[in-house]
Amino acid sequence: MTNTRVSKILSVALVLVAITFSLAVHAQAQTEVFLHYFTGNRDGYGPNGKLIFDSAGNLYGTTAGGGNTACSFGCGVVYRLSPTSSGGWHETVLHEFTGGWAGFNPIAGVVRDAAGNLYGSAYSGGFTNANCINQSCGLIYELSPTATGYHFKVLHVFTGKVDGGNAYGGVILDAAGNLYGTTVGGPHSGSGTVFELSPTSSGYWNETILYTFTGGNDGGDPLGGLTFDSAGNLYGTTYVDGAFGYGTVYELTKSGSTWTEQVLFNFSGGSTSTTGFFPVGPIVRDAAGNIYGTTTMSGDANNSDGLVYELTPSSSGWNETVIYSFSAASEGATPLSGLVIDSAGNLYGTTVSGDKGIGFGNVFELSPSSSGWVYSVLHKFTGAPDGDGAGGLVLDAAGNLYGPASGGGTHGSGLAYEIIP
Repeated sequence: MTNTRVSKILSVALVLVAITFSLAVHAQAQTEVFLHYFTGNRDGYGPNGKLIFDSAGNLYGTTAGGGNTACSFGCGVVYRLSPTSSGGWHETVLHEFTGGWAGFNPIAGVVRDAAGNLYGSAYSGGFTNANCINQSCGLIYELSPTATGYHFKVLHVFTGKVDGGNAYGGVILDAAGNLYGTTVGGPHSGSGTVFELSPTSSGYWNETILYTFTGGNDGGDPLGGLTFDSAGNLYGTTYVDGAFGYGTVYELTKSGSTWTEQVLFNFSGGSTSTTGFFPVGPIVRDAAGNIYGTTTMSGDANNSDGLVYELTPSSSGWNETVIYSFSAASEGATPLSGLVIDSAGNLYGTTVSGDKGIGFGNVFELSPSSSGWVYSVLHKFTGAPDGDGAGGLVLDAAGNLYGPASGGGTHGSGLAYEIIP
């Protein structure tokens, strides 16, 4: 893998081919509520990472730019959105990144532990190494609440060597307080790693490399981050490579201190494939252990704009079912951010483009029925003022959806929104 290839991946400059799969498309009347319009100044610019809730109903997220002006477009911020008594939302900037050894471009959002500490990745900054994107390897950080604000601490600075670099997919947290994530830079010409960070009694964090991708049949460029199952196994996707070179879904299982990778599914890609290819977002699992995810492209002769797939375990391996194929000519294209699933098995996600080839993406729902899956567009973005380039979604207990849009809004700097059924 080369830095040029990864740069093309991350700019989403994808030349999309075509796919056939047709399901009913329904439009549903939904209400979009604007939580915060980013100005591109100290409050942030370009929110990308998935939002998270705390028990009080506050939302936390990150912006790729804005904040401290040491970087060209600002170094990025971590922010909190709090509901107000008047029915609105108030933004508080918890941390402004300053670039260099303190990191910048926190594009993947944060996770939160029971004590209220926030953890995330700065995609850039730290060490300089040719194995990293733009020779900038990034870091993992912690924000701890104090009486006067939040204390910023760097937990690990990637070197671009055996420990990898550029944690595009952010981190997840286990019950013991360990962090897990993936990098897209590092050894084997920068094919990526899976890592664990564990706290020690001295206050330092130890990094353990669980797996290093070779860029061969095992996959390369794990952009989508990780997902746990109830047994502590890890699941993820690689953007490229595998048996056909178009990406994989993989599992990491632990035996003693050793983690073993197994490729569950190889996307076949190409102009005649209906399996999809180039997955970017993470996977989700239902209660039965089935896996759901998205690919940014597909290869049938009619559509080329990505798809939603299901992987079902069987005695002979994992079987893929394409449950929806996108078409920019009608209802959306290029799902980048993965899916969320509710207790009824409905899937929700976003696209970043589409709608007759000129739209700004949408929020969609896929609902299982006796005759298959029903696709519904919940909201179509228009750029200004309601957003452009939506990121990942989160559900609240009432079934409302929340997410960021990296562009659009009243200042062209993005926004955070809520979709109410």
